[in-house]
Amino acid sequence: MTGKLISVADLANAWSLSEQRIRVLAPRVPGGQKVGRSWVFPEDAATMETKEQVINAKFRRKEGFLGLPLASEEWEVIQGAEKVQHPLRGDWGALVRNARTGIYALHCGVSFMSVPQDWARQIAGASE
Repeated sequence: MTGKLISVADLANAWSLSEQRIRVLAPRVPGGQKVGRSWVFPEDAATMETKEQVINAKFRRKEGFLGLPLASEEWEVIQGAEKVQHPLRGDWGALVRNARTGIYALHCGVSFMSVPQDWARQIAGASE
């Protein structure tokens, strides 16, 4: 990396955030490097554009569980598998399949749970 490097304190001052918040966000800052127990950043990371990119990065994701959109129309319930028990956790729910990607999950009320894909294919095959 070439150019001038700035410390956590300098970046905190430039972004008007606490040093602790900068340490939490540090892995997301482009060009940030951990040196010992502290972080250093390139001088151009102190811009407000970089701040907005780093802080809003997690909110821009349009993907949900397993990197898949959470739109309900994308998930289809496997007929005959409306009430199955998770093979490892014991929770009950409906076995669902993402129409776009083919990935299976267990829908338990309002949340989705990852399931072993080979197990899900067996259940789906047996229910058809």
